[in-house]
Amino acid sequence: MFAATLRRLAAATKPLAASAAPKSTSPLKKVWPPDYAKLSPQAKLKFEKKYKRRVLLRSARPGWNKIIRLTQLFSVTSITVYGVLFMSWDPPESNPFLNIRKTFWETFGSTFNEPAEQGGPPMTRERPIRSNPRPN
Repeated sequence: MFAATLRRLAAATKPLAASAAPKSTSPLKKVWPPDYAKLSPQAKLKFEKKYKRRVLLRSARPGWNKIIRLTQLFSVTSITVYGVLFMSWDPPESNPFLNIRKTFWETFGSTFNEPAEQGGPPMTRERPIRSNPRPN
């Protein structure tokens, strides 16, 4: 069944002919990679700068960097807002942000649902929500 395939796989590979390689019409201007030992100090410095610039451009990931920066900004901001406006401090007198919190909830209290005051009764709904309706 696979006789032809096996015969072709077992056959020795043919060496590439020199004429099969593409030939350039003009000779190369520079040999790559350069012989670093034969370069002058100025040429070495120029070569190093060019190499470093190319490596930096090649390794730059602007999309990834932007996502990381935005994630860090979001996490730091949300933790700060939570600590200032919503976190319950053990003794309410030790809250260093009490004035900021009161001012915020006085200003925006009608827009947002105010959290329960520290030390006060928890907020409740006027009518409890039932998961199952009462049978008649």
